[in-house]
Amino acid sequence: MYDETEADTRANRIDPVLEAAGWGVVPGAMIRREVICSGRIQTGGRRGKGLACDYVLI
Repeated sequence: MYDETEADTRANRIDPVLEAAGWGVVPGAMIRREVICSGRIQTGGRRGKGLACDYVLI
């Protein structure tokens, strides 16, 4: 037995469940992986803390 990497977990466990639920298969349903967003624009034009997530379902 080997240690499963994060990429293996996504490919073998998470992606098949999302696909079975229709995400990325049904027209208009999209999956974005490893999304990094800059933070919210605050007063004075500065940005807040950035956000990152593994999956965004649209």
